[in-house]
Amino acid sequence: MKSDMKKILVVVGTLVLLLVGIFYLRNRQTLPETQNLPEAVVEEEAVQTKTGVMRIIAPEAPLRVGEAQPFNIVFTTENPEIFGSDAVLLFNPEYLTADDSSVVPGAFYREFPRINVDRENGVIKITAYSPQSSVQAGEEVNFFAVNFTGVKSGATELKLDFIPGSTNTTTLVDKVNSANILGSVENLNLTVTE
Repeated sequence: MKSDMKKILVVVGTLVLLLVGIFYLRNRQTLPETQNLPEAVVEEEAVQTKTGVMRIIAPEAPLRVGEAQPFNIVFTTENPEIFGSDAVLLFNPEYLTADDSSVVPGAFYREFPRINVDRENGVIKITAYSPQSSVQAGEEVNFFAVNFTGVKSGATELKLDFIPGSTNTTTLVDKVNSANILGSVENLNLTVTE
């Protein structure tokens, strides 16, 4: 019995020594590596100028109940190389209505993979990419138009959902580094008349 106990103690002691040795060797090997590393150089991130502006242009004639009028969504930018755009356009379905066929893609982009109109909640989501050409600085580009129909008279708003720097709302995407370069949006207050 005593010899069994001695054997167990020898095995446990050996295991403890092995574990301590392994722990010591691992720490000894990693310490010199981290101590000899040069100081980390933090490079300043290239600041992408947010030059893009997207806005909503109202038709010249007032929107009347029961009539449809085109509202153009356009953008301008100082950056000639644009990859694509997204728009999340919000409207009040109590005053305005539209459906998928109400959206008219502009001629600037070749592809419009997403044209979605949620008329019950008043949300239009558009995604476009593959431009036909470069953008001239300050040139107003027609992204798309929506033929809204007046439902009820009164004051309402068309709003582009936009959070600066976010990529899941309204965007204008740079071709070179895929950054959202949209800096601001201009929403539209309008009145639907009888």
